[in-house]
Amino acid sequence: MGPLGSLIGFGFAGVATICLARRHVWVGPETPPWAGLAWQLPVDKVLRYASAGVLLGMIYLQSVTPLLGGGGEAGGAMAEMSGIPGWPRVAWALLALFLAPWIEEFIFRGVLFGAIAERVGAWQAGAWVALLFSLAHLPETLHFPPAIFAIAALAIMLSIARSRTGGLLAPVAVHAGYNAVIVAAAVWLG
Repeated sequence: MGPLGSLIGFGFAGVATICLARRHVWVGPETPPWAGLAWQLPVDKVLRYASAGVLLGMIYLQSVTPLLGGGGEAGGAMAEMSGIPGWPRVAWALLALFLAPWIEEFIFRGVLFGAIAERVGAWQAGAWVALLFSLAHLPETLHFPPAIFAIAALAIMLSIARSRTGGLLAPVAVHAGYNAVIVAAAVWLG
């Protein structure tokens, strides 16, 4: 599957997941489907969480990557898109910055975290969801081991943000901050 197929597939998967989750999250006609997911957070906290994501991305790019070897082979379809100049890179950047943080956090720290936390508690749910998030990103990271560690660290940070705030806006901010650094580096190194 090429870059366009991956982009279309990701879009359909995101829409389908939100539709299915909305059906299960909806409390009643007066209550919006996002009410139980605590989307509200003061701006200063959102910026702090986004800064944590930026910092993690910078640590990955500045420390881990040079120490363990840079580049490697291209990973999955998203990594391939990031390396193709023109519309594939633009589509990848938009997806990484504006869609992936919202959709992935809704799926992992919203739906899955909530379902698992009901059974085993928040911290164990955070660990399981971090593992699932890391495994879901394996096709993109297999060809470059430092990326596996960065995604695992990001997954742990996202679960901590979810557990500490009780909502999804903090993990979305961390995720978007991290992705912003990765996108900036891809565009800069071009």
